[in-house]
Amino acid sequence: MKRSFGIVGGGIVGCATALFLKRAGHDVTVFERVETPRAVGAGLVLQPSGLGVLEKLGLREALEARGAKLRVVRCLGDGGRQIMALRYPQPYDHGLGIHRGILFETLYHAVLDAGIEYRPGHEALGIEQNGDIVFRTQNRERFTESRPTWIIANGAKSRLRNVFPVDLMRKNDWGALWTVVPDEAFGRSDVLEQRVRENEIFLGLLPIGDSPDGPGNHTSVFWSLPLDALKRWRERGVGVWVSEVAKIDERAAELLRFVHDDDPPILAKYRDVVMKRFVHQRGASTMIFVGDAAHAMSPQLGNGTNLGLLDAECLVENLDDLKNFERIRKKQVRAYGFTSRMLTPMFQGHSHVLSMFRDLAVPFAQNVWPFSSVLSQMMRGDFLLEREPEPSLRQRQVRGTTRRA
Repeated sequence: MKRSFGIVGGGIVGCATALFLKRAGHDVTVFERVETPRAVGAGLVLQPSGLGVLEKLGLREALEARGAKLRVVRCLGDGGRQIMALRYPQPYDHGLGIHRGILFETLYHAVLDAGIEYRPGHEALGIEQNGDIVFRTQNRERFTESRPTWIIANGAKSRLRNVFPVDLMRKNDWGALWTVVPDEAFGRSDVLEQRVRENEIFLGLLPIGDSPDGPGNHTSVFWSLPLDALKRWRERGVGVWVSEVAKIDERAAELLRFVHDDDPPILAKYRDVVMKRFVHQRGASTMIFVGDAAHAMSPQLGNGTNLGLLDAECLVENLDDLKNFERIRKKQVRAYGFTSRMLTPMFQGHSHVLSMFRDLAVPFAQNVWPFSSVLSQMMRGDFLLEREPEPSLRQRQVRGTTRRA
């Protein structure tokens, strides 16, 4: 039966949800706060679980052509001592480092090509008692819109969550500086490399392939930073920061020669959100929360975007049984949220004890079953997932050749 849906938030998860709904034959309108949607941000990792969702949308091949395949996630401590080295197991043989802007652009243009109505410049302010949503346009005009079903996908800062119960909502004390730099050397790597010193310094080098500005190998560099140190960091300038990076990783410092004070890194702030329920009834409308609007967390596990994509897929598969949608998604995202909150202080904080525990526990866990299996599943995004993530295209081709033989 054809239905009418309004989606609040036209980012990655909102666009993916719109595409699934449109392909299922429904009417969809997307309302996006930004007046001119464009590629912004830095790098992220699409895990096998998220790549499987994008494959169902027919977008995986195009994205893999522009990203960087990752086969190892490695973390090194003082003196280059290896704390962790996780490989993607067969048949899910890689993740994908990609610029967030390229992922968004690909989904956004797919939405427009599908004929989905996309309304930029519409900021959602609140929800009326009857289920209508109040919007404000860029010229400050206010109006309400009605839909039988609203899908709320407007991120961790969503105001629409305020009228519903939450189990947890808090801002993190630490953030991260992100920048993207051209890199013809490390950009060809298949390793996401992280460097830690105690748990006060956390540096990451993520190969991402193309940038929105053009093709070529690029690396997304991130640097952990307590938010109360941001003002001092800005006062000292990029040059002093690069000198600090050089003490940890000279190669990373060499990459950062492209970064200057007039174009500094982006500061990303994070928060933890755990909604009590993802599906609500308000007046005549059903409200469904997905992505960071429902379950934001720090990026420690590298799965936030993937969990949102899985929300989109699962929702459309369970439109006639929203209780099942909620059951399936709550089970997985709560496990990831809890694990993220436990791990984050081991990598971002001021505790020598926690960093020592990390340096002992993580190497043990990655080499001893069943902990090694859990770590692998957590990384690739299918821990407590009620379906297997899609194998890579190459792996399916190999399987098909084997069957024919």
